[in-house]
Amino acid sequence: MPNYRKFNGNLVTQDDVTLTGHCLGNVDCRELTLTENSLVDGTIKAKKVLIAGKVVGDVHATSVRLLHTGHVKGEIYSSDVVIAEGAIFEGSLHKN
Repeated sequence: MPNYRKFNGNLVTQDDVTLTGHCLGNVDCRELTLTENSLVDGTIKAKKVLIAGKVVGDVHATSVRLLHTGHVKGEIYSSDVVIAEGAIFEGSLHKN
């Protein structure tokens, strides 16, 4: 599983991705894990997304888990969303 600390530009892969730093751009992958202190400033497209860090942009996924340290500022498009107590969600939820 690739582990990215800083990435500028769009990331497109068939693999699972763990982001431990900052991504300024869009992410399109199979499964995405954003660790605490990570940031994506762009659109996310994945089957599964686990967010412990921050997203500024839209999230398109089959399954989204926003953990207690997670923060999303944007739209979430998913049929399966869990938002933990303490998480911050600024946007709208669209059930697919």
